Amino acid sequence: MAFIVEVTGVPELKMKLSLISTSINPAAEAVLDEVAQETRWQMIENAPQGATGNLRGSINVTATGIGERKIGPTGSTGSRGRPLPAGYAKFVEYGNVGHWPNVTDIAERLGFAGDDKISFLVARAISRRPGPAYFFASRAMESAKTIFNSRMSDMIKALIS
Repeated sequence: MAFIVEVTGVPELKMKLSLISTSINPAAEAVLDEVAQETRWQMIENAPQGATGNLRGSINVTATGIGERKIGPTGSTGSRGRPLPAGYAKFVEYGNVGHWPNVTDIAERLGFAGDDKISFLVARAISRRPGPAYFFASRAMESAKTIFNSRMSDMIKALIS
């Protein structure tokens, strides 16, 4: 028994594939930018407001190269004009254990500069209360994976058809 196979449309397919190679990079970059901005907004929504909102205000998107975007806190100025490092976000993301804060800092901030006893009591209360984990970035990134895969699939289908 013999089979005869006839393939049609090969020249058209070759032409479409050559067009895809020139148009996929700009289209993929556009999809990446859209998903990065959406992920940024999700992180902002998921991050706790806190007393100052500095963490939310520092979440940005930075293009680090072709096909690469860095999404997250980039550091900002804290409520007292001191720099708030980008690393602060990891304690909000994963939580932290109780810690002993700077007693002098507390006294200055709360206006108890001459009374170390009150500052000590406030510091002790802080040291006994761990910070909760919010997982604001993890939740946003999990959502971004699904959105990115869907958008890239749609973009490739549009380029092929």
